[in-house]
Amino acid sequence: MLTESGRIPVNPFAYAEKRERDIVCVLLSDLHLEHKKLEKLKGWHKDCNNDIIDYVLVMGDFDNLTTQQQTDFNECCRSEARITNLLNFLEFFSCPILLIPGNHDPHTMLKQYS
Repeated sequence: MLTESGRIPVNPFAYAEKRERDIVCVLLSDLHLEHKKLEKLKGWHKDCNNDIIDYVLVMGDFDNLTTQQQTDFNECCRSEARITNLLNFLEFFSCPILLIPGNHDPHTMLKQYS
């Protein structure tokens, strides 16, 4: 998105108006259960009044599971509970949140349902 001067803005979320053709996405990754990072993100969101965000994409590594832990069903269940707690915090975005599990997440998150 360019400004009227033809420059790319430092903060593209600073515009109050949203054009019909614009789609604004926030991309997050490698959270690794870092609630402090999400607290900072929430503060940024509140300060910038980012009600123009259309989607939040969260790219894996929500947890810190090792390969061995990923094969333990009970550990996968505990990890899913931790991840759910972490992701529930993102509700302040008030838009669709799309998730893609990573290599440090429980394999049960990749299960396909038919």
